[in-house]
Amino acid sequence: MKKEFLAGVALLAIGMPGVVSAAPIIYNISLPAPSTWNLSGTITTDGTIGALSLANITAYNLTATDSLTTSNCVNGSCALSGSSGFSGSTTRLTWDFGASVQPETVFNTPTGGFICFGPSNGSCAYGNQGNVAAYSENGVNTAQTYTGVQVLGSVSAIAAVPEPASWAMMIVGFSLMGMGLRYRQRQTVLRYV
Repeated sequence: MKKEFLAGVALLAIGMPGVVSAAPIIYNISLPAPSTWNLSGTITTDGTIGALSLANITAYNLTATDSLTTSNCVNGSCALSGSSGFSGSTTRLTWDFGASVQPETVFNTPTGGFICFGPSNGSCAYGNQGNVAAYSENGVNTAQTYTGVQVLGSVSAIAAVPEPASWAMMIVGFSLMGMGLRYRQRQTVLRYV
């Protein structure tokens, strides 16, 4: 019985480490200076580190403002389209404005405006040269040209999710402690008659 139990626990512990569960990462967004408009809010990813696809973005809540107008873009009310130039780490979210082939990410607002990252010859085009972060709402278009890798946000929170291997090790440890206590209590007592 004891050998079968230990063999089962060992198989469970060996099989579990291959399963990885990434914790979501929430980034606080702030458009780098100098900018003719303001971008604030949060972007939540599935925990992927490195180059991010649009599928890695699980939630967003962005507010874009300039001197004339304000627009809110919340997942569910805003459509996310294009391709991603985002890159995530455990400390920050970046966009590479210096990439030779510039991807384009567009957050389309429900009122017909957008928040856009990409080349000035794409949807972000408003007479600027190079790669831009652009904002449009109510017919007012604003864009800022950037070069190189720009930090768009820093980590707000990383949800703590234990990996399956950690759970397996805890279960094995508590099981072994329980078995040790169980056998320890079965000491024979000698009585003299």
